[in-house]
Amino acid sequence: MSWVSGPLMAFDLETTGTDVETDRIVTAAVVRLEADGSVSEERIWLLNPGVAIPEQASAIHGISTEHAREHGVPAASAIEEITRAVADGLRSGTPLVVMNARYDLSLFDRERRRATHLRPSSIRW
Repeated sequence: MSWVSGPLMAFDLETTGTDVETDRIVTAAVVRLEADGSVSEERIWLLNPGVAIPEQASAIHGISTEHAREHGVPAASAIEEITRAVADGLRSGTPLVVMNARYDLSLFDRERRRATHLRPSSIRW
């Protein structure tokens, strides 16, 4: 059986910009798709990135600094939840599909490093 004929886990981020070293996550989504294309699990997070969201980024994803501050969860706690969701999927053997993998996974890595309460060994991949 080919990896594309079974379940897949999609991962996507919307961010404050395009620099993986300095920009922050605004939204994250982890979606499990079954072999027939149906969605069996969907998790979406709105984060308060702790920094202003530039107008250029808001124009792309539609989320303003004010909206993120009012409705978003603290970034550090969301990063831990997102990490667990991705790790659980990977542990189950579900392939991870990412539209812009180089960028999204690199920025996600940097956010995990910034989340001071997450020790590198606290979540096992």
